[in-house]
Amino acid sequence: MGLREFIYIDKPRVNIYVEQICDPMKRVKVPEWSASLSLKGPSAGAKQKVESRPYSITERIDILVEYLSKNDLITEGADAFVKSNIG
Repeated sequence: MGLREFIYIDKPRVNIYVEQICDPMKRVKVPEWSASLSLKGPSAGAKQKVESRPYSITERIDILVEYLSKNDLITEGADAFVKSNIG
């Protein structure tokens, strides 16, 4: 995957569309590690905590493009241009 450059992004419109597709917050599992020493000996533990954060604009664009592609609502290539028979 190469780098992408977005010339213009209508952020309010992208946000409105993405909010209709999915939850506006991304759930991220964060591991928590713990270790302790006591008279009984060392102990260690691990847990997973779920945190929420808003999607970045790049993630929102990816969600929107994936939704449009999956629902056959996006056209690419030569089919994107309809030639007019005005003459």
